[in-house]
Amino acid sequence: MKYVILRAITAVRKRLSRNIFTFLAISLSAATLAALLGITASSAAQTAARFSQLESSDIGVSMGDSAWSLSENEIRNKIEALDNVEAVGTLNLPQDSSTVVDVRSSQWGTHLSASVGVVTAAGLAARGAKVVSGVTFAENPLADEDLYTVMLGARLAKELGISMTQGKPLVTVRGVELAVIGIVQDSSTQSVLSTAVLLSPETALRLKMRPTSQSLLVRVKKNTAEAVGSVLARVLNPSNPGDVGVKLPSSPTKLRDSLIADSQSLTFITAGIVTVVSAFSIANTMQVAVVERRKEIGIDMALGLDGRSVAAQFLFESTLLGFAGSLVGMLCGAVIVAGTAMAGGWPFVLPVYTLWIPVFGLVVGALAGAFPAARAAKVNPAELLRSA
Repeated sequence: MKYVILRAITAVRKRLSRNIFTFLAISLSAATLAALLGITASSAAQTAARFSQLESSDIGVSMGDSAWSLSENEIRNKIEALDNVEAVGTLNLPQDSSTVVDVRSSQWGTHLSASVGVVTAAGLAARGAKVVSGVTFAENPLADEDLYTVMLGARLAKELGISMTQGKPLVTVRGVELAVIGIVQDSSTQSVLSTAVLLSPETALRLKMRPTSQSLLVRVKKNTAEAVGSVLARVLNPSNPGDVGVKLPSSPTKLRDSLIADSQSLTFITAGIVTVVSAFSIANTMQVAVVERRKEIGIDMALGLDGRSVAAQFLFESTLLGFAGSLVGMLCGAVIVAGTAMAGGWPFVLPVYTLWIPVFGLVVGALAGAFPAARAAKVNPAELLRSA
């Protein structure tokens, strides 16, 4: 067997010029597959990293109508006693068209349709929203007056022509006049509050616009949302935790995994094309080799080399061709991935299973060379020598 292997290696080396195009075809196919796997993984990691930078650490909590009977301070004290909690507050964002109202400016005669949110100062702080002008409900200067008060989103206030420099700006919502005490700019990654009418829970109740369930926003430290979220329901309602809804922020890791999973179908198609191209290239090369080396085969067999050894030699040649081409292609693909990652500022990610490409090429080479090897083993040396 050692003699056969050495003959196969020598044959591949001597026929290098004839095998070069097959070698390049296999290498190109393997490089394409390796590059596709690496670039897909690298781009998915980059996307996940970008989402991770924007990853929300906010947990949404929904409680039943009975929660409104509790003071916000009671609820906050329960939640803030947990580790890794940074801020808690009431934040009922607009959910559907039923929360859309007509907002009119008494001073300017302007009117717009806007959604209604029920919030507290703590809820705005937990979201990262800022009062750019005026004050929050907690600092309401009109608290001693029998007036309904409201805050407006910054964009809504601008379109209505309202600013806090107008003294005591007023708006009318559903026929009720409301005093504007502050203008709110939403957090840098959100915009809902900037176009909304914001009511305190007390004002919303008096106007019969308070939602049936109370929503809270819980801001936690990075990467602790799942741990905090797992105990929130039991903390808020020990007797019936199922009555508390907890919504965790999306995970960048899951996003990356889903992106990679979505690309698998394309990878499988490419792998199929690679296999077909490589197999046909190797099979064609070995078929040509059998035809061109018929005289050599005849002499070897006349000197005592049996058909099994001849077949083994050709099979090993095709296997070596497939393995070597795939190995070089994999390395070239890795370089392509590294260059692409460097140019795009992506993390360099090459899946571990990319290392199986040379093994895959070896198997394809063996399968593709099986038929030519069988043909070589059936050569009749007597006929070949007579024809020579």
